[in-house]
Amino acid sequence: MQLWIGDTITEFENSEKGLKMLLEAVEKAADSSGLILSHMLVDEVAVYDEHREYLETNLENIQKVQVEFQSIGELVQSILISAAAYLERSIPAVENLAESFYTDVNTDTWQNLSDFLEGLQWLSQSTEAMDDLPGLADIVEDYEKWNIYCQKVRELQAIATELDEPLQYTDYVSVGDLLLYEVLPQMRELLAAVPSLK
Repeated sequence: MQLWIGDTITEFENSEKGLKMLLEAVEKAADSSGLILSHMLVDEVAVYDEHREYLETNLENIQKVQVEFQSIGELVQSILISAAAYLERSIPAVENLAESFYTDVNTDTWQNLSDFLEGLQWLSQSTEAMDDLPGLADIVEDYEKWNIYCQKVRELQAIATELDEPLQYTDYVSVGDLLLYEVLPQMRELLAAVPSLK
């Protein structure tokens, strides 16, 4: 299989040993460039996470692995753009979800709740990951606003955990109330708090 990093092409065996060497080469390229792995194009399939697992699963057939790097600033910007887009899409979806807990709880309701909680988990994990990045204070325009954003994410996560108890007791009216009167206002505040970059 071929590893493409920029204009450099390196050949590796389609074996465990070759895969290990390929991943070491990617890590070395990231370290020397000061950039972060954005994603891999594995035979034209974009793989954004769990790279090793994907490569191991498809090891026998892989022909080309193209690596895309990005700066920390580009990474933070893409995550913040995704977070804002998620919140904009989710606010009306959560309003509808709350209404369905008042009227007709069905399989769509449970799927929508699951989707919301999964998105919230991504939001929380991505915020934690960004908060751990070196030099974040030099990337965001207003570090105070960044801290407010992080706090709002934690508050939203805490409110969402309050859904557990009424769900256990099938108290769907309380679930709808929590979504409508606590989750939604927090999501709106969070959307307004998404920080800008320098």
